[in-house]
Amino acid sequence: MSCVCGQESEGGEICALHASHIENDEGFLWATLLKSQTKNKKRDRATDFRIPLVVRAAEVVRRRLQESPEGYLFLGKHASGHIQQTNVQTQVHSKQPYSRTRPDWERERLTVTHWLPHDLRRTARTLLARLSCPEDVGEAVLGHMIPGVAGIYNRHKYDSEKLQWLQTLAKRLFHCSACWDKKWSQWFEQLNPVPKRGPRDYAACIGANGNAAKYTSSGVAWCTYFAIPQRAARTLS
Repeated sequence: MSCVCGQESEGGEICALHASHIENDEGFLWATLLKSQTKNKKRDRATDFRIPLVVRAAEVVRRRLQESPEGYLFLGKHASGHIQQTNVQTQVHSKQPYSRTRPDWERERLTVTHWLPHDLRRTARTLLARLSCPEDVGEAVLGHMIPGVAGIYNRHKYDSEKLQWLQTLAKRLFHCSACWDKKWSQWFEQLNPVPKRGPRDYAACIGANGNAAKYTSSGVAWCTYFAIPQRAARTLS
């Protein structure tokens, strides 16, 4: 989950990371996925996808390399040898308070509801836009291809720009989490309950004292990552 939010990478691509995909380039870890492993595999102009791993994602990958130095980083029972994106989605859903999967299984329940792992990717992309990241760079980080004639002529890979803006995003996220610890804890606990209005329009984020606040679906992903109320996050930006 840290890789998806902090890197904007596709969940399926993260699940399929192999030790052979990882390289150290001037002190930074990079992951390179073959074109055949990306969602652009059927597009003629597509190439291998290279993305820098920063802060939390780099920490996760380094730990996994110690456990699996020559194979897939996220091992699973699937025939492919690695976990599947659906495994992650199922785990998130099973911990939602409304999940009825295995009712006899006692597990921790999430306090932010009605969200999907892919929402973290949308949140990261939106934050980059807020930080004034150039459109082409933001789309390159996502692994999206430049459409039309512009994509035919512009073959730049944006590697250095990806590193720069993902580091900027990481700093922003850590800043927000630090501000939450110092400024927003008491504010959040005093919120009045607000009923949720639907799975994709609003969600209820339950605080330690049972109070709730309403969030748009993009805000759900934000506060899932850092437990920050959307209104507080808006103030911080």
